[in-house]
Amino acid sequence: PEAVRRLFQITQLKHQAAALGIDRIDLGETGGRFEFRSDTHVDPMAIVKLVQQEPGRYRLDGATVLRIKATLADFQARFDMAETLFAKFRPKADQ
Repeated sequence: PEAVRRLFQITQLKHQAAALGIDRIDLGETGGRFEFRSDTHVDPMAIVKLVQQEPGRYRLDGATVLRIKATLADFQARFDMAETLFAKFRPKADQ
């Protein structure tokens, strides 16, 4: 069933976020935010590069929050956005 599939997807995201040092992910219809732990494994330059490449979509809010502006109409769009960002944040050796 769909509910079980979503539960597995959410669990997968939580594990990936924890491994990268991401404390919280909030994504809704108009975007959201990623909150990084102070000891995150994400290279800060990867975040800065993302913001520089797409300033209309991404911006930093303090030292630990990445704000995202995007149309994410449903669960799958939000899941895909999180997966895309995780891929950009993973150290190159892990990809």
